Amino acid sequence: MKDIDDFVFKNIQCSAICLAKIEKTGLRELRRTLLNGLSEDLESQPLNHNVRSTLIGIGNFLLYSRGKFADQLVPLLIKTLAILPQLKWVDDGLLNKKDRVPVQEQFAFCFNTVLSDLAAHLPAHRDAIISAQIDALACAVTSILEILEDHENIGSSKCI
Repeated sequence: MKDIDDFVFKNIQCSAICLAKIEKTGLRELRRTLLNGLSEDLESQPLNHNVRSTLIGIGNFLLYSRGKFADQLVPLLIKTLAILPQLKWVDDGLLNKKDRVPVQEQFAFCFNTVLSDLAAHLPAHRDAIISAQIDALACAVTSILEILEDHENIGSSKCI
C-alpha cells in the first residue's frame, strides 16, 4: 500500500522543526512563518486541514525548541482545546478510504498527544495543560451523557 502524501502537513511540521532548531528565530518570524494561517479570533475560523496542521506544528515547535516562546504559545493551544467543541470542522484533508476514524477523533487524539508531551517536557505549563485536558474530557463525557439521556427519553416515549 502506498502511503498518502500530505504536502501541507509535512511542510508545516518540517517548517516548525526547522524554526525550532534555529536559535535566532524570533517570535515575529515564528508568527509570520508558522502562525500565518491562524486568525486572532479562533472561534470564527473554520478548523480546516491547514489550521489543524498548524496547531500540531505549534506543539512540535515547542517540543523541538525545548519550550521557546511557551509563555506565548501554550495559552493559544489551551484555548484551542477549550473551544474545540464549538468550532466549525471542515474535513478537507486527504481522503483515505480505508480509514474510518472521523477527522475530529483523529485530530483530538493527535492534539492531546502533543499537549501531553508538552506537559511532560514543560513543567511550568504542566498544571495548566493537564487541567485543560481534564476539562475537555469532562465536557466530552457530559455531552455523551446528554446524548444518551435524549436517546433514552425518545426510546421511552415510543413505548407509550
